[in-house]
Amino acid sequence: LANVQYMFGLGERLKARGIDGDVTVTSLQPGFAASDLYRKSPWIVRTMLLPLIGTHARNLSINEVRSAVDESFANGTYTNPSRLKLYGPPVVGQPSAVAKDLALVEQLWLKTEEIVGEKFFA
Repeated sequence: LANVQYMFGLGERLKARGIDGDVTVTSLQPGFAASDLYRKSPWIVRTMLLPLIGTHARNLSINEVRSAVDESFANGTYTNPSRLKLYGPPVVGQPSAVAKDLALVEQLWLKTEEIVGEKFFA
């Protein structure tokens, strides 16, 4: 959620400075990888559930590559895996209403600047 909100916040800041045509800001949900993170999960999870809803991490890398290089994407494009939003080739999707709420985006951005102690785009 925060990743998508930062995308919208950065897009707004670039637009306010008139440089949004030079940079494209995108976000993605890469998918669910059946990775070694789950190696200590119960046997049934590792052998039955993970293969049904996840895929190998290397298969999800295409989602990140597409978000980085697809020149047809406009600022604010969000992609997710095509199958249940968990795996499969990337498709353009719609982020949640909360992710697009510019008031919440601004709150997150300001809180991040406060925590980090830096003003972005000052």
